[in-house]
Amino acid sequence: MCGNNMKSIKVLIIFFAFFSALVGQEKQNISHPFSNSWVITGEGGITIGGTDFPDIKIDYSGRGSFEYFLPTSSSSVFGIRLLAGGGYVAGQGLSSAVPEYINIDEFRTKIVYGGAGLVYSLSLGEIVQPYLFAGVAYMIFDPLMKDGNKMPRNAAGDYADDDKDFMGEMGIRFLISNRFSLNVSYTLNYLINDNIDDIWNSKDDAFHSIFGGVSYYVFSSSDEDGDGIKDSKDMCEKTPEGVVVDEFGCPLDSDSDKVPDYLDLCSETPKIAVVDSNGCPVDLDNDGVADYRDKCPETDENIIVDKYGCEKIIVKAAVPKVEEKELDADDKLSLVLSGTANFQIGQSALLPNPMSGLEKLSDYIKVNPDTRWIIEGHTDNVGLASSNNKLSLDRAKSVLYYFQKKGINKDRFEVIGSGSSKPIADNSIEFGRILNRRVLIQEENSFREKNQLIKTVNTDEYKFSKEYNIESLIFTDGKYYCIQVSSWKTKSIAEQEIRKLLTKGHSAFFVYSKPTHKKEEWYRVRIGYFDGLEEAKGYLKRIR
Repeated sequence: MCGNNMKSIKVLIIFFAFFSALVGQEKQNISHPFSNSWVITGEGGITIGGTDFPDIKIDYSGRGSFEYFLPTSSSSVFGIRLLAGGGYVAGQGLSSAVPEYINIDEFRTKIVYGGAGLVYSLSLGEIVQPYLFAGVAYMIFDPLMKDGNKMPRNAAGDYADDDKDFMGEMGIRFLISNRFSLNVSYTLNYLINDNIDDIWNSKDDAFHSIFGGVSYYVFSSSDEDGDGIKDSKDMCEKTPEGVVVDEFGCPLDSDSDKVPDYLDLCSETPKIAVVDSNGCPVDLDNDGVADYRDKCPETDENIIVDKYGCEKIIVKAAVPKVEEKELDADDKLSLVLSGTANFQIGQSALLPNPMSGLEKLSDYIKVNPDTRWIIEGHTDNVGLASSNNKLSLDRAKSVLYYFQKKGINKDRFEVIGSGSSKPIADNSIEFGRILNRRVLIQEENSFREKNQLIKTVNTDEYKFSKEYNIESLIFTDGKYYCIQVSSWKTKSIAEQEIRKLLTKGHSAFFVYSKPTHKKEEWYRVRIGYFDGLEEAKGYLKRIR
């Protein structure tokens, strides 16, 4: 059996080399699921002797172990294992060349052992977790004949009934949940002294074990909200899916106003500003100047103020009259706010007492809850394009904030900043620039007729089996692209979300997914399809 033992050692060496190759290719941004975990394992299996008895005789054994895996931020992890077990090792077919055992053709040795060692595991995904183990155990053994009596040298007390057992093991754990796994493994047990079969010669004894069992993971590092931060380190549990988080698992708050970016309607608010629930600076006297900049904080209503919030002395100049286009029930549902009449130059705050048409439009929107609207800001071409884009978006957000204060849900609006890209007049003259500085509020249905960007693709053409996440919220099968808008555990809510998107002109659908190692099922709402990544990114930026 020495040749078989050497083959087993070679198999372990090859398996270890294969592991080393995998380590070189592991993804360092994926944390191993065993990180910082305690593991309790119970296993049972068979033993196959590698002794001086030439014929194989299978017997059984069992063992239990307790492991601790160190914290890690990579896909590989090291751990410590304590184990104990027992069972039988057997053999048969002794050659007649051993005179003392001429009438003994079979043995069965009872074994009991306990030991420790190191374990190394490499994660190959959410389910498959192969590992290697090396350790040593103290073993007590008792060789017996098939009639239950002690073997000759055992009965004569020719050797001690204990030995050191050097173990090498390779196995795979299959995670079936965040707490349990099913395991299979092969172990080579190599003994220093040649007495486990009661026969001594120059060849050391060994035996092989094949186990199957179950492991339970205590305080396992899971990620219930799927934000990429393990629960043991996550300071903000149940973060909505798709929200960008910091190293502690909390939504980013770039301007530190205690309103996370994904809810913040006013980004880049100064730290000294007191903000409301939307992340916008508080303006208690409603003069259009935030309190942190307002040097006259108790200005009366209907007073036009300067950039410091104080009453402004107005010198009238010859400014061409700009007609405010109001809501007409017989015309398309839209309204144009003049940038000159409703905003201070270079400012995004909506001036007090906006035109009556905006008040009428807000009343119409309230009594027609099924309508959806576009708020699109525009500027002239004076200044940098980046500054104009930001100003147009901020002015559109100010109009949205006006509707919110009127009690209208922000989800009914799509806010766009088009900068100077869509002029309606000649920017080379002052009158044309005045006309181009505007905010258009338009009912969504009429808007989408001119802005249909989505390519219609038969769902059979999109290969979900080949799909992968190429960028945040964007998926592709290598040919077409789609955007993930939201995820829901309830199908009816996902369908309701899809209906909302369809009314806005988006080609929406959902993808059903159920990870095999989790109990939750998800309905992921998507928009698609697109021919290229840049097209998908542009559309995602627009709907945000």
